[in-house]
Amino acid sequence: MRVSAPRRRYHWHPPGVLFLLMTVLVGAAAIQRGENLLVWIFATALSWIVVSGVVSGAMMMALEVRRIVPPHAQAGTPMRVKYRVRSRGRVFGLFSLSITERTSGLSGLPGLSCPMEPARFVHCGPGESVIAEGTLRIDERQRLLLTTIRCQAAFPFGLILKSVEFTQESAVIVHPRVVPIDDRMFRRAIAGTGPHAVRRVGRPGWGDDLHGLREFRAGDPLRSVAWKRSARADGLLVIERAAATSTRMMLVLDLRHPDRGDPARAEEAISFAASLLAHAESHGWLFGLEIVGAEEAPVGLLRGRGHLIRCLDELSVLDLSSIVDDHRTSAGSSSPAHRVWVTLGDASLRRQSGWRTTLSLTDFAALRKGAV
Repeated sequence: MRVSAPRRRYHWHPPGVLFLLMTVLVGAAAIQRGENLLVWIFATALSWIVVSGVVSGAMMMALEVRRIVPPHAQAGTPMRVKYRVRSRGRVFGLFSLSITERTSGLSGLPGLSCPMEPARFVHCGPGESVIAEGTLRIDERQRLLLTTIRCQAAFPFGLILKSVEFTQESAVIVHPRVVPIDDRMFRRAIAGTGPHAVRRVGRPGWGDDLHGLREFRAGDPLRSVAWKRSARADGLLVIERAAATSTRMMLVLDLRHPDRGDPARAEEAISFAASLLAHAESHGWLFGLEIVGAEEAPVGLLRGRGHLIRCLDELSVLDLSSIVDDHRTSAGSSSPAHRVWVTLGDASLRRQSGWRTTLSLTDFAALRKGAV
């Protein structure tokens, strides 16, 4: 990522302003009284101010910095931001530097003032480079754009604050908050529909269900022999297991409700959907995502961490103002899968019908792990 030319500035902060005021008072007294001691004190204080500006300015002129960020982050979880700092100076290095960020939001979401713990380091020698690390806490899902790196130092006396700003754009997709889901409670919520259990299919494999018996073949393990049935037959019979299929869950997020005007409830529903997707991925399920009323196409049934990130990316950049309040139902999936609907409605809307279960925000509170 290209880094633009830096912008440098001097800043007066409270310690420097207080010291400058004292210097002016001492200078006025030295002029009025003409005492050597006051003149020496005034000259020393004035030289400190000049040295602070010259030394800090020369140090910051030789500064190079690049940002290193992950492509994804989690809302409510501190994100580590690393900076590779290099000193191009031949004599003086860098001392007591702190690094912060300026942020903005994309995809129609508001730019937030994200609290940040600045990255700091004590010393970087001439021609050397160091890695400094800060933490950025992002409380809302969004596509975050990091634009400006601000480096500042008050070395050597802390009187004048010198800052240098570099422009380097880095986009980070901030996923919705994910909370642990109680597996037992979730399975109970969708019980009776069957797909949350491992199902027997009509072909042999390595599952737990019984597929049938067959004649013994060379290489079959002895522990698979059905000894009682073999005793009544002319030869050895082997127990053959049935292949198993994984759970298939298509999560349907339905935000077509008057309460969508309440951003807090809509964001909670999005967090509910993200939590269920993360739960499905952690248990090895096949899962997909469909957002009713959105322009984006449904994300098909797959499994794995990469597929989870793709689904969470869709939720992260979802613009609530783009949801169409029509009454068309979901188009459905070509593969048989249990459809879990997450709505903004009340608990009375929860229902089970064949392959479909509807869950509301009240169910979210009950399904959280550790909920009483």
